[in-house]
Amino acid sequence: MIKKYHIDIDFEPDYELTHNEWGQWSTVFDDDKIKNKIEKLLSVKIVGSTYAVYLPGMKLDLHSDYSEKGNHIDGSCVVFLNTCSGGELIFPNKNVEFKPIKGDVIAFPATPEYSHKTNDVKGMKRVIVCTWVYDD
Repeated sequence: MIKKYHIDIDFEPDYELTHNEWGQWSTVFDDDKIKNKIEKLLSVKIVGSTYAVYLPGMKLDLHSDYSEKGNHIDGSCVVFLNTCSGGELIFPNKNVEFKPIKGDVIAFPATPEYSHKTNDVKGMKRVIVCTWVYDD
């Protein structure tokens, strides 16, 4: 089940970013303040997270966070660190989409059923934190 929450975000990131294999500008995310809010809100343990920036025109193709290789995770969540135009998080199998609104947290199971993608970002950058979690 996809769940939407909202947390107060007072965060101005200053990370050195690298261009990753998905076309995002990203780095490992290590802000304990936000991680602790998410763990408390969702009653989960975060096992990994990435800070990512999508510039205008960028998008993410349809994919699942499920993997038969490596570490098993129970779920994923996307935390929007800013509000922008475009860049909606879309779950085609569920006919659901979420606009990027600062402080919104979208949590969902890491299974193929919850494959997701994003629309092209328009106007200004889209800034997110993606986390992968175990049920606590």
